[in-house]
Amino acid sequence: MKTIKIFLFCILQFSISNAQQLEVINSGGGFHENDQGSLTFSIGEVVIETISQGELYLTQGFCQANLTVTPGPGPNYEILAYPNPAKDFVTLEIKRNDLNNLNYLLYDINGSLLISNQITSNKSSIPFSPLAPATYILRIIENQIEVKSFKIIKIR
Repeated sequence: MKTIKIFLFCILQFSISNAQQLEVINSGGGFHENDQGSLTFSIGEVVIETISQGELYLTQGFCQANLTVTPGPGPNYEILAYPNPAKDFVTLEIKRNDLNNLNYLLYDINGSLLISNQITSNKSSIPFSPLAPATYILRIIENQIEVKSFKIIKIR
């Protein structure tokens, strides 16, 4: 009986030592690079550390169960785009007095720029009737920085 206990203890120790040698098998991930740096990420790993600085958080490690992306601070004014889904037009409404340096850009789902205009009124009508039924991205730009984006679905 004592021999069995020693044998089981040895197997348990061997199993624990091997369990600490984790191999990452993830369900997805990617790589992003720009002029400010690069980021390599994977999805489906366990968390081992979270680093924060102000409103920025980075969680890193093995076998992360979920991924939460929190957007940074947005504009301090309201921007609406309606109706969605759209048929003939989309109304872009900006609740702000100063409209200087505001533009909208409309892209198709492949990233091709279709329409680009300066915003000169609190309510603008963007024509959708000539567009094919599909999904489009409407980006609001202020001083060359995106402040809001909308996914607009065009129906027949």
